[in-house]
Amino acid sequence: MTEGPRRSGQEAADFSELRTYPVKPLSLHERVHSFDDSRPLNTLTVTGAFTMGEAHGWLSMCLSEIPLRSPTDDSVTFNFASTYNGGTQLQATYGKGRAVYRSDNLSTVAIIKDLISKEATRKQIKINVSIEVSEDSIIHCLKIFHPKMEYFFNLRRKLELADALKDLEANQEDISYLNDELRTILRSYEKLHDEFTRESFRNDKLFGMTTDLFIDKYRMAGVSGDHTRRRGKELLQFLQSRYSFENLVSFFNEPF
Repeated sequence: MTEGPRRSGQEAADFSELRTYPVKPLSLHERVHSFDDSRPLNTLTVTGAFTMGEAHGWLSMCLSEIPLRSPTDDSVTFNFASTYNGGTQLQATYGKGRAVYRSDNLSTVAIIKDLISKEATRKQIKINVSIEVSEDSIIHCLKIFHPKMEYFFNLRRKLELADALKDLEANQEDISYLNDELRTILRSYEKLHDEFTRESFRNDKLFGMTTDLFIDKYRMAGVSGDHTRRRGKELLQFLQSRYSFENLVSFFNEPF
């Protein structure tokens, strides 16, 4: 038996197949075995005329690492942890007619609530949705976000100082009066720029998560509109220029 002619590299490229994969709203989560009940938790409860398969489908629209086949048990529980924001968690327990989602991140349950409401409306499934918000979870989340936020804010400040020192070096013949710390920052000019560029995308996403948390705090309380969006933009500017954990908590706690 002889082989047929092989395609050349160009021919193979001509026959390449383009595949697209949807990005799920909670894709930056992974399955874990445990769930910490001691954390302050927000609880979303959904009841109604839906099947186990429909509840399973809702979860698979939000997250990866979900089994393709719908479970055959009366009720199942899956635990997840964020791989990005510092480790907030999610627990989903569901079966026919009832689904409960618990998370220490209010935005996580808000995303699930929005998706389920949209899908139930699209398929004309009657559901009842209730959410219990833990105010303590807001500050808890900010504490989890803080190490990465502080790291990037300090990196930005070092880069600004390095830029100023670089200008000084270009305009003055003698900069020997600089102390060791400033000389180290000046020598790290290229490294700081590379690090800032590498981390900017990740930190922009964390800024977005923090802004979403602020907006969701009020949205879940029934407050929305232009004022909420304006305050969200003010928060983003604050994160980029004046970040500290204490100031951030004060911003979140200001009367709306």
